[in-house]
Amino acid sequence: MNNFEIQETLSSGSTAKVKRIVSIDNKEYAIKIMSKAVKDKKGFMKEVAIHKVLKNKFIVEYVNAYEDTENYYIVMGLAKYEIYSFIEVDVGIDPTVVHLIFKQLLSALKYLHERGVCHRDIKPENLLMTANGNLLLSDFGYSTYYRLKDKVRRLRSLVGSIQYVSPEVCAQNYDGPKADLWACGVTLIVLLTGTLPWEKPVGADEKFQAYCSMKYHYYPPFSKIRDKILSLIKKLICVESKRITLEEAFQHPWVMEDNRLMSKDGLCGDPNALFNLLPHKEDIELVFTQPDAIQQNSNNNFLSSQPIKTTSNIPGFFRFYKRGKIEKIMAEVAELLRWMVVPFNQNNTVISFSTTDTKRLNLKGEITFTAVNNYIYITIIKIKGDSGEFRKFINTFSDNFTLES
Repeated sequence: MNNFEIQETLSSGSTAKVKRIVSIDNKEYAIKIMSKAVKDKKGFMKEVAIHKVLKNKFIVEYVNAYEDTENYYIVMGLAKYEIYSFIEVDVGIDPTVVHLIFKQLLSALKYLHERGVCHRDIKPENLLMTANGNLLLSDFGYSTYYRLKDKVRRLRSLVGSIQYVSPEVCAQNYDGPKADLWACGVTLIVLLTGTLPWEKPVGADEKFQAYCSMKYHYYPPFSKIRDKILSLIKKLICVESKRITLEEAFQHPWVMEDNRLMSKDGLCGDPNALFNLLPHKEDIELVFTQPDAIQQNSNNNFLSSQPIKTTSNIPGFFRFYKRGKIEKIMAEVAELLRWMVVPFNQNNTVISFSTTDTKRLNLKGEITFTAVNNYIYITIIKIKGDSGEFRKFINTFSDNFTLES
């Protein structure tokens, strides 16, 4: 670390934090810091082995990796924006921009799949954007090889983000590339509408059950989507045996449409026009990615979150996870808010807070606590205020909220 000066935290979780760093020659990078207490070396080495060989204009650059007595480190290129931050709740992103992002995402996946790699955690939070308006796919912590020496294997590991995984991933028997395509379909819905279609791809989820049982989807969020795009989504989000391939996705009429923002080489040809279509770009800071997602808990066999922080993939909603008793954890959160000099009121399992942000504007939110098996889910929702300021609040909170029970 002697060659770098560590700057602010860009995102944080239980197993990792991502910070901005500046090298001795004044170049900026992002560094993913993973504690050895909660991150195994095998997973770290696998992530490095996959990421370091990926060289593509739509994939975040791998720079270096190393370890010390306490942590593992991965140094990467620093993206200008996180696409997640541009999503307006219940609105989404301008369809022309989404079209460009999606075409570039398919190109990134084509590059991966041709090399026998599947990503396994496609979601808006892992889609970054350069200052020139081009996609960078990030976070290869759950990536794996589904093909080695022309031998294709079905995958068994339950990993990813629960809202974006396919039913066959939940069943732990799936085709890696087709699981990526399902996640692309859900991601496309979120980008276009600012809404998640369901919480889990299981029959017990009423929204998912409705999607599976109905031939026509004349209800939100699907009613907000053009028929041509919806036809693609239905071919991506369907049973594995009927799901289209990546090659077929490229041939879909909507994907094949010309995009006025895109040049012939597939890159954004008019960044100014693109950013004029995006909201609140002046409030978006340098970011990287959410470090982690979900994986199977072998003790109770349910989909739980390994990190202390995840999100619903829409702005203004963050969730932290911690083992322990709800009363003790609520007291810890209250003490942290006092330390942050944030006024709050507590009513049963809800803490309401109201403070003044760095722009001297009002920032209001609620923190709810829910017990699920051995975990307490701490959900923070923005009620009023600037999204960029809310993310600063969340980063300060997560930097100082201890994982130890």
